[in-house]
Amino acid sequence: MTRTQEAFRQMAQSDPDLAAKLVLMGLPVAARRIHGELTYDLTVEGWGTYRVSKHNGTATVDKQPERADVDRPDPGVDFTMAMDARTLAQMAAGANPARLMIDGRLRIRGKRRRALKLRAMSEGDLDLAEILRSGAEIEPDLLYRSLEYLIDPEWTKGHKFTVVYELDGDAWQVEARDGNRVTVATGRPNRADATVRLSMATFQSLLNGELSPTEAMQKDLTSVEGQIYPVTLLGRWMERAQGRDETELAREREQRAKQQERIGSWGGARPGTNGAGRKGADGLLGYTDLYALWERQNWRAHELDFTVDREQWVTTPTEAQMHTTWSLGSFYIG
Repeated sequence: MTRTQEAFRQMAQSDPDLAAKLVLMGLPVAARRIHGELTYDLTVEGWGTYRVSKHNGTATVDKQPERADVDRPDPGVDFTMAMDARTLAQMAAGANPARLMIDGRLRIRGKRRRALKLRAMSEGDLDLAEILRSGAEIEPDLLYRSLEYLIDPEWTKGHKFTVVYELDGDAWQVEARDGNRVTVATGRPNRADATVRLSMATFQSLLNGELSPTEAMQKDLTSVEGQIYPVTLLGRWMERAQGRDETELAREREQRAKQQERIGSWGGARPGTNGAGRKGADGLLGYTDLYALWERQNWRAHELDFTVDREQWVTTPTEAQMHTTWSLGSFYIG
């Protein structure tokens, strides 16, 4: 089970309305997975009816006017489905439709065998970028509230912070609590470790991949007040929840291994050198040994504690690392 599927399972239990809204938001993307042609009406009690159609490779979802008899298919519609929000959420989380029908929570009228095509809609996870590319707009409130379920509590171990996101005057606070599920609330707390400000247009561009977080900051489309590291971590966790953090995790493991190799490489005498350093074939000390010898005779730079700096560096995404390296390199060359 992927992280997104697990998140939907938890949402279906704790907040079915949130899960159902996310499912409806992702219907155009999910409908594209249907094989062949299909048109059906999905009625969610209290929310209305949505007509989902896959025709000539194009998927559409249209809100329908209220109808007196939602169980009777219109001409040209293969079947109708009617259920409440909790049932829709549980179906998205993998509940057996046959069991739901037996329990009377799911009603299908019309060509029931055609409804078997809906199995293809459950293939793959909810991808926010894919939903945006389909033309849908993601409500920020849905996204931020879903973080409570999308972010694995294991990822937050060792981290405690609060980040506030402000979008065109509205605000959401996301709190990481060291191994516990993150909490999300609207409004601004008395104290936050970081506040991120951006417009709705920038929010949409970041989600659909048109803009990276680094580019958004370079272009002054976002601003961060306070600590940048918590914001970086939350961004990484959002990507990881959708299975898009593998490349960064591989890079992180490689850099951690290099850091481990370098621990203890400065200062102290090497075995067999009696503190004098190791001489080359020309009888002279190399640059590394000369520097280590100088450290032993003066203050030792290697004794400065860069533990926090190392950790924050390896969790910083590749693009941001490249920009930092380029900026520092240009400074040193200058």
